Amino acid sequence: MAPVPQRFAWLKLLAGWLGVIVLIYVIAGVATAQDVDKKECPYKTVGNTNSSLKMQYFGTPSCVYCHLYEPVIDKLQEEQGDKFAVEYYDTRYCLEAAQKYAVMATPTTVFSVVGGTSQIVRGYLDEVGLRQKFCELIGLCA
Repeated sequence: MAPVPQRFAWLKLLAGWLGVIVLIYVIAGVATAQDVDKKECPYKTVGNTNSSLKMQYFGTPSCVYCHLYEPVIDKLQEEQGDKFAVEYYDTRYCLEAAQKYAVMATPTTVFSVVGGTSQIVRGYLDEVGLRQKFCELIGLCA
């Protein structure tokens, strides 16, 4: 292959940077087909909406810890979903809801007990931490 003339070296560099930008854009989940569904606020509600505990989960597709946290929430939902409800919010689209609870980072979870107060947890909770939170708030101790 013949060497690229010096006058076209900038074009090769530009093409490389454009490729990097497109890759970051795709990896970050900025342009996914699932985004259409996530524009509703909340975009998904699961569990018993008449229960005494409601979780409001705020996340984004580009959040690494969100991808670790969601399976933990899903597992507890499958096991004891009749005891609480979860509302899922994508902070890219649900700015008003996120601002209400001063969500500054994801994941953020708001725990609301009927007739009680709300607690905000910023960051990832593992399964043990989430179970402890349920035990503390509604006595759902396993």
